[in-house]
Amino acid sequence: MTSAPVAASHQRVGLVRKLIPLLGARAAHDANQAALRELGDLLEACVTALATALELRDDETGGHAQRVTQVALELAAIVAPDLAVDPALRHGFLLHDIGKIGIPDAILRKPGKLSRDEMAILQTHSKIGANMLAGSSSPVLQMAAEIAMHHHERWDGAGYPDGLAGREIPEAARLVAIVDVYDALSHNRVYRKALPEACVVKTMTDARGKHFDPRLLDLFLSLLPEMRTIAQAVPDEADDGNGHWSPATDLAVGARTDLQPARYQVDEIESRRSL
Repeated sequence: MTSAPVAASHQRVGLVRKLIPLLGARAAHDANQAALRELGDLLEACVTALATALELRDDETGGHAQRVTQVALELAAIVAPDLAVDPALRHGFLLHDIGKIGIPDAILRKPGKLSRDEMAILQTHSKIGANMLAGSSSPVLQMAAEIAMHHHERWDGAGYPDGLAGREIPEAARLVAIVDVYDALSHNRVYRKALPEACVVKTMTDARGKHFDPRLLDLFLSLLPEMRTIAQAVPDEADDGNGHWSPATDLAVGARTDLQPARYQVDEIESRRSL
């Protein structure tokens, strides 16, 4: 007959044997979580590197992707909180212009007006970017591909590449379209200096319900002081002695105050589209 101490010992051994697989599973789970975090960090680094690689092609647009991302995320948190909680959104915003890697420098950095053929080539950057990011089961890359493809669509259906209109355009793409144009017009480009903010606002207001989702544009403009503060945290480089000026420096000396908003509605938003 087994004594009580021996029986208790057997019970403890049996309990430990049952616990060991559970402990092993927990250890494996913790290891998997650590691996997932490491993978997430690697993905973040890769996405940032891709966005930076594009900006290295054009000194005058340094920081554009970061500014657009930060401002668009803040806007999304206010106007589309369900969308904003998706961790893929940040990466999608960062990579919105990644297709410009496939556009020749002679077009991307041309200081003058683009020809019709050059415009057609430039506009392929949306499909190039989407194709670069497509074909993955990753939700991050799927959203990035969708934003890259559709951030040049217009509310009135006159955009590219698919001529989507209104709510047919993915909401993330409608958000980034507003912030993208605001940042592009507010900062130096190879073909013109940064525009005064009053000119930028007038240009965008004139395009309300045409280029932009009117509801989202109204909300963006109502939050402009906050959006401006976020954008200013990622400035362009200051003057390096070679004629590269930050927008703040350019506007401080009163440059280009004679620009006409109507002209830039045509050249920047309707014709050039090199944003």
